Amino acid sequence: MVTRGAKPGGGESAARSATTAFGGLFWVGLVALCGGCVDEVRAPFDAQATVGELDTSVVADTIGGDATTDAAADAVADTTPVVEPLPVERATVVSRFEGAAIWAGVAGPGALLVADGATWWWLDGGGAREVTPAPGDAGDALAAPPRAVAGARRRALVGRARGRARAARGRALAETPLAAMFAADPVEDLRAGGGSVWVASGEALWRLRAGAIARVAPGGLASGAARLAWGPPAGGTPALWVAAGGGVYALADGAAGLAAWPEQPLLAATALAASGDGTLWAVTDEGAWRRTSAAVWWELALPEAPVAVVGGADGAWLAAADGRLFHAVGAALSEIENAPAGTFWGPGPDGTLLVAGSSGVAQVAPGRVLRVEGLKRGVVLEATATVAVRPSQPGEVEAVAATIDGAAAEVVEGGEGEARTFTVTVDPHALESGAHELAVTVTWADATLAERLPFSVDHVTWADDIGPLYVSTCANCHNAVDGASTAVLDTPAAWRSRIDCVVCRVSYPYDPSLAECLACDDTPSTMPPTGPLPSSEAELIREWRRDGLR
Repeated sequence: MVTRGAKPGGGESAARSATTAFGGLFWVGLVALCGGCVDEVRAPFDAQATVGELDTSVVADTIGGDATTDAAADAVADTTPVVEPLPVERATVVSRFEGAAIWAGVAGPGALLVADGATWWWLDGGGAREVTPAPGDAGDALAAPPRAVAGARRRALVGRARGRARAARGRALAETPLAAMFAADPVEDLRAGGGSVWVASGEALWRLRAGAIARVAPGGLASGAARLAWGPPAGGTPALWVAAGGGVYALADGAAGLAAWPEQPLLAATALAASGDGTLWAVTDEGAWRRTSAAVWWELALPEAPVAVVGGADGAWLAAADGRLFHAVGAALSEIENAPAGTFWGPGPDGTLLVAGSSGVAQVAPGRVLRVEGLKRGVVLEATATVAVRPSQPGEVEAVAATIDGAAAEVVEGGEGEARTFTVTVDPHALESGAHELAVTVTWADATLAERLPFSVDHVTWADDIGPLYVSTCANCHNAVDGASTAVLDTPAAWRSRIDCVVCRVSYPYDPSLAECLACDDTPSTMPPTGPLPSSEAELIREWRRDGLR
């Protein structure tokens, strides 16, 4: 688990910067580092900005659980999240490009840039058009995919995997004034935000703003080969989030200049993403994490560590190496059942996901989701469960049906519109011992989703439980030989005929007001006479009665 980042106090000193201006610089070109740029100098951090080691001293529990207090968190150190099978979601999938693709990105409103391993393509309302290489590019210049892209209007700034920077405008690439800067220091990531373009190269972090570029060098923090995300606030200000050197920190503009907010010095994130709700998402080699807008970090209980994360309008998309795709919205996780196959996942228009692969480029949008709560898969059900059926867009649901072992089960509906509720009651006492299955199906006008939840029932029986208890505890007195002075209880039929009185006698302390005791016509007393039964054995007898005296 991850510590919550400490917030720095007001004693931070501002970063000083010196920049080199490039008049009329086309900000939509990816930048490389220039020899004339001067590092932004970061003064030492205030002591309050220091964050402790990655541990469980301050945590939030795994997604799907309740937040723990600090004291409670200490007690669960080094625990591994329990991964339950996830609800399924049927996403909306639209083909955007036919033919093998290895990369795709947003190049501006209504425009995509696609790489197929030999050519780049510009996609807009006019269809797919081949991108012309920049003057001086070799014949195979577009064989490698872009490293990153930042788009605006009909233009895009493109970071090249081979280190060069290009500006794309429509069907052509143009060399930017800063292209030569990245020839020896390849661009690793690129983000637009806060009126700037932030560029992570192999050796440093850079900021392009108002026609000038400056190196950003927060003191004591790594900045080379960084992964970037823009948006979630730090100190109330939208920030650039940086994963570098095995840690995660934020950079935000303040009254005194650019300030750094270190939060997770030991979270070795390989990818970052931000969603429109102010959540930061991080992927490591071992799993994934989300940072809420309240600056609390949560571990995601996923069945497999993702290899990519892409922010959406109100959540994130997480892709696993085996092709599975997961959708996270706050604490809710689902698995996309119709995920397109791909080898690259990137942000699409309006919070959607672009998936590039051998079949082309698909655009994925959130779809219908079915969640069933109140009955865990594989549980041994001992008490009656009220199961909540929670479909997305409940106001649009046309039908909800449920079965238990194939037999129809009643679905109780309440509320109206988006506040509609659906519940199913599962009573284990009405079922035989053994394996069972609850199946729920929800139908909308455009989709149908089903969820199957296996569970089992293990009833208390005479043969397995009550008979042995009688032999060990009751048989010395309540037998046919001694029955003249005591009730004979040597058969299941005898127990059934006197079950209320038996429950009365084994209850401790004895309470004549119990309804069961009103059925007893002999001398009140607690049994056995040598002392009360252990509470677990007394409860076993009560459970036998609830299970139907099998």
